[in-house]
Amino acid sequence: MKLAIVILPVLLFVFVVMVLVFSRHVNMAVLSRKIQSISRKFPDSQKPKQDEDLQLWLKHQGPLKILGVPIKNVEHILVVRILLASAFFIVLNLLGLLLVRNLIIWSLLASGVAFFLPTAMMKGFKDRQSKSILYELPDMIEILSSLIKAGLTLDEAIAYISRNYKGHISRLFALFGVKKLEGHTRDEAFTIISRLSFCPDFKTTIKIMAQSEHIGNPIAEVLNNLSRSFRDNQRDQLKIRAERIESNLILVIFIFLFIPMLMIFLLPVLPQLRLLF
Repeated sequence: MKLAIVILPVLLFVFVVMVLVFSRHVNMAVLSRKIQSISRKFPDSQKPKQDEDLQLWLKHQGPLKILGVPIKNVEHILVVRILLASAFFIVLNLLGLLLVRNLIIWSLLASGVAFFLPTAMMKGFKDRQSKSILYELPDMIEILSSLIKAGLTLDEAIAYISRNYKGHISRLFALFGVKKLEGHTRDEAFTIISRLSFCPDFKTTIKIMAQSEHIGNPIAEVLNNLSRSFRDNQRDQLKIRAERIESNLILVIFIFLFIPMLMIFLLPVLPQLRLLF
C-alpha cells in the first residue's frame, strides 16, 4: 500500500509528460481537420467571436505554447484539453484500483480541472496582452498626434513608431505595414491589427482613426482628445482601486489593531466583571 502511494504520483507525472510529448509529435493537423469538419456543421453565428480573434492571432503571430505544446489553431487547444483530461481520469482510476478505493469523483474533478486548464491559460494570455496594450495606448496616441502635427501622414507616423519604439503596439503597427505590402487594403490591415490586440480600447482607437480619415476630421485633434479620454479613464480606475484599498485597510486595522487593543483593556477588568455576574 505504501509502495503504491509512492509510485503512483510518479506514474501520474510520467503519464502526463508522455501525453504532452504525444501532443507535440502527433499529427495534430489530421485531428484538427476532423474537428473543423465537425464544427462546419454548426452555423458561423454560434462560433464565439473571441475564438475567431484567437485563430487570427495564431495565424499571423505563429504558434503559442501551452504546457510546452505548440498550438497552431483553436482546434489544437481542444485536442490538448481532451488528452490532459483523459490522462488524469485514467491514472487516478488506476490509483483507486491499486489502493482499493473509489476515486471516481476525484478523477472526474481532476479531469474537469485539466480539461479547462488550457482555456484558462489562453484567457490569461489574452488578458495580459490586452492590459499591456491598454497601458501603452495613451502614450502611443500622443506620439501619433505629435508626428502628424509635425507633418507626417498617418501611415508614415505608424511606420515611424514601428521602427523606433518597442512594445505590443509597435509590433502591431509593424504588422500593419506588412499586411499593406502583402496587398491588403488599409481598412483590412486596420481590422487585422485591432483584432490581434484583444483590447477593446485599441479597437476603438483604430476604428476612430480609420473613420477620421474617411470623414476628413483633423486626426491629430481627434487623437489628442482620445488620449485625454483614456488617461481620464485610467485615472478614474486608479481612484477606484485606491478607494478599495482604503476600505480593505480599514478592515485590516479593525481586525489586527482595534480588537487586540480592546482585549488588552478588557483583560484587567474581566475578573471584576465575573464577581458582578
